[in-house]
Formats: sequence, C-alpha cells, structure tokens
Amino acid sequence: MTRPQPRPRVGVAGLFGTGNFGNEATLTAALERLGDEHDVVVIAEGAARVHSDRGVPAVALSTVVTPRAGSKWVRLAVLARNRIGVLLRAMKVVGGLDAVVVAGTGPWERYGAGPFALTYELWALALAAKVRRRPFLLWNIGVEVQDRMMARWFIRRSASWADYRSFRDVESLRAMRQMRAALDSDPVVADLVFGFAADGAPSGSGDGGQEATVIVGVMTYYGLADDPRTNEDVQGSYRRGTTELVRELRRRDYGVVLVGGDEDDLRTAADVRDTLADEAVRVDTVGTVAGLTELMTSASAVVALRYHSLIMGALAGVPLVGIAYGQKQQSLMTMLGNPERVRHVESFQVNDVADLVEAAIVDAAGRERAAAAVADAAARLEEEWIHVRTALRRSRG
Repeated sequence: MTRPQPRPRVGVAGLFGTGNFGNEATLTAALERLGDEHDVVVIAEGAARVHSDRGVPAVALSTVVTPRAGSKWVRLAVLARNRIGVLLRAMKVVGGLDAVVVAGTGPWERYGAGPFALTYELWALALAAKVRRRPFLLWNIGVEVQDRMMARWFIRRSASWADYRSFRDVESLRAMRQMRAALDSDPVVADLVFGFAADGAPSGSGDGGQEATVIVGVMTYYGLADDPRTNEDVQGSYRRGTTELVRELRRRDYGVVLVGGDEDDLRTAADVRDTLADEAVRVDTVGTVAGLTELMTSASAVVALRYHSLIMGALAGVPLVGIAYGQKQQSLMTMLGNPERVRHVESFQVNDVADLVEAAIVDAAGRERAAAAVADAAARLEEEWIHVRTALRRSRG
C-alpha cells in the first residue's frame, strides 16, 4: 500500500497579527489560496494572535529590541545580539519548511520601522531559504524606495535570492528597479485582496437607502518616518481636517459612517465622532473583508486614507475618493480608472474633497471603469497562480 505523500509546508511571512485590517485581509487571501494544497505556517511578529484568531501554526522570529539605556555601544551590542538571534531562528524555522512566501502587503514601504525590523527579518528568511535550498517568493508585494542605504542593501539581497517576484502595482516594480532589486520582466499583477472579487463580492447600489451615506475611512496618521514634526502635531492636523470634512459632508445632507483600517484607527474615528456630537455620524468597528465590503455596499461613496479600505470599497462597487499619504493610493485609483479622485493627506481641502464625492456619486462611467478593473485584477491573480505554484515546487538541488 502506497503511503500518501505529506503536503508541502509553506511559510507565509509578513506583518500579520497586529490588528491591521488590510494586512489581515491579505493573510486571509493567501491562506485561502495556499491552503488547498499546502500546510501553512505563518511567520509574523503577531504570531500568537494569528494562531489564536485563525487556529493555524504561527511563529515569530523575535521581538524587536529598541534599547534605550546605557551607552551607544551598549545599545548597539544589545540590538546586534537580538538580530543575530533572529537570523539563527530563521535558519531553524526555514529548515522545517518546503518554501517561504512573502505574501502581499507593503513590507518595504517607507511608512514604518527602520531597516533592522521587518526588512531585516525578511532578509534573514531569504538568506535562510538560500542556505537551506528552499524556494523563496515575493508575491505581489508593495514597495517604496528606501532612503537608508542599509535598508536598500537588505532589499537587494533578499530580492536577488527570490525564485519568484511579482508586484501589486507598477510603482512598486519601479521602486525595486530604482534600488536595483528587480528586473523589468518581473510581473505586475494586483494586490492579493482583489482575489476576493472572484468570490462574487457584492456590487454597491450607491443610492444609500433613505439617506445618502458616505463612509469615511480614517487612520491614526503620524506622518512618514522622516517627518520633522512631532507625532502629535501630525495626528492633530489630520484629525482636524477629517473632522471638518465630515462636518461639510453633513452640511450637504450626507450621513457619515466612520471606519478604520487598523484597530488603532478606531480611536481617531471615535474622536471625530465625539467632537461633532451628531447622531448622523457614527463609528462602525467592523474589520473583516466580508464585513467592510458588506457595509460599504449600501453607501453612496467611500472616502478613505487606508489603501485596503479603498480596495474594499472597490470590491463593494461604490464610488471612491482617495486621500493619499504615499504613491500606492494614487496608483490604485489610476488602476481603477479614476486617477483624478485623489488628494494628499497633508494638503487636501475640505470643500474640494466633498465636491469630488458628489461628482463620483453621479459618475456612472467611472463606476463601470472601476468594476472592469476589479474583475481584471481578479483574473490576473488567477492566471498568476500557475506560476506561483510552479515556483513553490521548484527545487534548488
């Protein structure tokens, strides 16, 4: 009697288990795609939460140590010891896997930690995969050009060891090319969350029911890592602007539902609601793809800062207006056929954004372009899967 072959074990790495709704949606998409043929182990900082919430095996390479006491050399020694431990842990974890995949999200964006956090951990996994002769994949990731030389070096080395690279948008590929970490021939496909469109995501009516409703996706925004202002100044400015935008939408007789893209965003949403003290302004705490798309289906429009909040609005089929802190929001809205509906988070004008909302609501052609783009993205992801499967099974000899 032939013994059944064990299923391949694939490590899925990324910033998961930290309460970011978009990253969790990405993980859900990756698990659904990989889980039919593989046993998945999630490699993430929030491994304990991933295991608790999803019941899948999950491991953390380490907790980033930011030593504050002692001399400069003492602090450097503590950090170096911690990061060496990460590399050793990566070697052990990858040794028990058949492949490693960095799945979606924006692991190499500028909005986040420095080069010795996730960037270093992905390098450690890539090196471990090379040493252990395991396939290493970068699967529809988001990237921005890094200012720090060490971060660029880690990214170049990680990418050079990858058996497969694909990107969620043209700007990500361009950033990788600028850092000499990708080839022009590397495919640009789509964000993994667009794969949910193949499941028959609802199409929004846009009539908003008895009262037209606009969903405003907020963020606890602290600026980019190199912003010279304090976190409190940046967050305060953004919160005041968002409050005034909601006030203007109410003046134009729209009900407003505030949503977040991260658990921490809900605090900002509550602050805006409480400042206005208006019964027609409420906060919804839903944080899943199914829940957010269902909520957005009944809205007249969605205005959002978070990238994946916009994607969920696109899946729901409602008109979108993007508020951008990086290139990815502009790239997304361009892909959806409505590049003119984006304003920057640091400079948007309340009346201008409200005007964009009203124009988007009546733009039937714009909605059709977006729907076609969503369907096309889902189809590209489906077509790509055969290449991902092939790369996962590739042996390094």
